[in-house]
Amino acid sequence: MENGDASAENGPHRGVQYPFTVNEKVVIKGNRRTPDKFVGKEAVITSQCLNGWYLLKIIGSGENVRLQYRSLRKIPTSKPAEERCQSQPAQNSG
Repeated sequence: MENGDASAENGPHRGVQYPFTVNEKVVIKGNRRTPDKFVGKEAVITSQCLNGWYLLKIIGSGENVRLQYRSLRKIPTSKPAEERCQSQPAQNSG
């Protein structure tokens, strides 16, 4: 039981620091240490580093940059469009 308790303590902290996955597309929202040229750019996560840092590849320029998870934002996926397509047959049946 002691081993189970130890792993439970470490679990929640990792989830907070690593909200993104490798190959995920993100937008750089930046923080006070982020160079202005990267703010607002789209990037792909190439590697997960320690303490919530990520290695990114900027889409377009191909530059590599290391940023913290707090300065990144997920790009919304287009799932609502797919859901709308699935709901159309229900309307036609009536």
